[in-house]
Amino acid sequence: MDNAQNAGTTNTTPDSLVQVVATAENTTWITPADNAEFKINADATLPDIVFEFSTQRPGPYEWTWSISWDAKIGVYENQRKTTVKRVFTESGTFSSGEKTWKANFGPDRVLGGSLSVSVKIGELTLSRNIKITGQNPNEADVVAFINTLEGAENLLKLARHETHIKNFINSDGQPILSFDDGYGMTQATIPPPDYNTVWNWKANIVAGRDLFQDKMAQARRHLSTHGNFTEEMVEREAISLWNGGFYYKWNEQTRAWERQYNHLCDSTTGNIGWNMNQPVNSGQSEAQLHTRDQPTYRRGTAGQSAHNRWVYSGLCYADTVFERY
Repeated sequence: MDNAQNAGTTNTTPDSLVQVVATAENTTWITPADNAEFKINADATLPDIVFEFSTQRPGPYEWTWSISWDAKIGVYENQRKTTVKRVFTESGTFSSGEKTWKANFGPDRVLGGSLSVSVKIGELTLSRNIKITGQNPNEADVVAFINTLEGAENLLKLARHETHIKNFINSDGQPILSFDDGYGMTQATIPPPDYNTVWNWKANIVAGRDLFQDKMAQARRHLSTHGNFTEEMVEREAISLWNGGFYYKWNEQTRAWERQYNHLCDSTTGNIGWNMNQPVNSGQSEAQLHTRDQPTYRRGTAGQSAHNRWVYSGLCYADTVFERY
């Protein structure tokens, strides 16, 4: 046994059974320090987090780990909300004869938040609590990763628009979370992302790629109902659907696809505009409407009223993403 040298003896009688009892005096953590903080590597891999203890008692030892993150809205630096929107948690147990465990949540799983690890040594239990935060990759690495994925051609422009190619808020190292439950670099929303998709920016990109491929297929089905469309139209339609709603509608009189609504977009935002068929908006310029409604934007849909008739618009989102990036 590799720990036999630590067992010790208490008498000289041959073949006698000697049990070493784990006590607070001979059993202690070595590393890491309690409440230590570790950062996920920029390439979306876990750092080396090694839990090690010392004891004279031989194994096996019973290990337990649990990690959790209380998801709170946060989009801008130093502006994390206090209300918990969702709690992510995972845990595991295992038995080992080793006195060390390198944190590992499963193949390619990268999780952050509060990690608690305990190990039972006989009747004694040791516990350690640490924090794991994230750091953002540089753009070149994101581009290189996207280029390895089939069907991910549009993800870079979407990531640029959604989060400026960030998965985390730098000030607290936690994932970006928008008011409409969009998580991480691609603002994964539906289906609700799992723990790994939220903290692992590569998994977040893959989830975004899969969703955008669904939107491309939906866009092609929509436009195929009447034909007469281009691949550029399919892409614009898919980008609109990514944010919400079809971009094009079929005009029976002209026998052509046209923009869905008479929308004027606020060029200072990414997806806010006005239906100019509404009497309260009709005849006003973008600057006038912006001055009237901009103070209510931060309230979200609660800021919309009979007087402030602005809307979140997939059309404006598509125009911004398609033309700006």
